Amino acid sequence: MSTLAAAALSIAMGCGMSDTLARHAAAIALRENPRLDMHAVNHNTNGSTDFGLTQVNTINFGWLSLAMHKLINAQTILDPCTNLEAGLRVEFVRFNGNPPPSIAAAYSTRALETARAVDGVATDSIPQTTKPAPPEEVVLDDRPAWNDER
Repeated sequence: MSTLAAAALSIAMGCGMSDTLARHAAAIALRENPRLDMHAVNHNTNGSTDFGLTQVNTINFGWLSLAMHKLINAQTILDPCTNLEAGLRVEFVRFNGNPPPSIAAAYSTRALETARAVDGVATDSIPQTTKPAPPEEVVLDDRPAWNDER
């Protein structure tokens, strides 16, 4: 393993990724940013910009913010762990939700654990209240809608 490959794997492992995800994240980083420049910013001819280790494009910031449950912007994407996770998510989408089995299995486990953690925090922080009663049905006209005779 080259020094750069070992460094990329070390960064990913330092983010708490499983061995499989860390290896895939490191591979994405080495493919997209062979110098492993964490602060790399590249401007594209279409007006978008690529950021960080995995060169995440600004076009993806909106859906990544939703998927990762945190704001993704030009500042936050430069965090190595945020960038590697975003790079994995973009790669997952690149395979149209049907990635190679090793990525799917590793990602599904991590996504499930994250969802459970987020759900636990959200459930604990929301006060329990009773549901409001559903609104009463409003009748606008006593004739059936199909009756055109007026």
